[in-house]
Amino acid sequence: ALAQRHDDTYMLASAQAGLGNVESLAGNFDAAARYYRDAATCFERAGDEWEQAESLLGLGSLYSSQGRDAEAEGVYAEALAIHTALGDVSGVAALRNNFGQTYRWQGRFEEAFVSFREAIRLFAEIGAIAEEPVGLAQITIAIVGAYLDFRFAELGWRDRCPRLDAWQRRFAERPSMRATEIVDA
Repeated sequence: ALAQRHDDTYMLASAQAGLGNVESLAGNFDAAARYYRDAATCFERAGDEWEQAESLLGLGSLYSSQGRDAEAEGVYAEALAIHTALGDVSGVAALRNNFGQTYRWQGRFEEAFVSFREAIRLFAEIGAIAEEPVGLAQITIAIVGAYLDFRFAELGWRDRCPRLDAWQRRFAERPSMRATEIVDA
């Protein structure tokens, strides 16, 4: 309320994004979607395109978690256009990963493969694939690589990405990766 009285668009947008997160966690998905969309609009008015794209990413993730894949793809496309225009390779890589997940859940495996491979290439380009410290980017890349090996071995991603293959092989030797190896049930 204070943000609205002072016409502080950025603070209002930030509060709306926070409410979107809380409503989503509480299971109030319609309210969460409204807050994410409102936050994206306010961030756009405030001139913060990066935060606008992040609010759209939250909205897309919400839609995806509900199986609203077409809506998720549309919102991801909006966020991708913003991150691309900003030259934010990390944001583009994250969105390529999200597209890959959405395609995978729909059974669109070839498109998933292309999106995941592009995400990995971009993460490697920006140096997100480091040996230490291990963070979400490294874990995500390792899991995607293992999944590609498990479901799409015939596509031969390792031959096309020899540096990533070498990194993946080293990372796969970690006790945490060996303990959670993908197996066919």
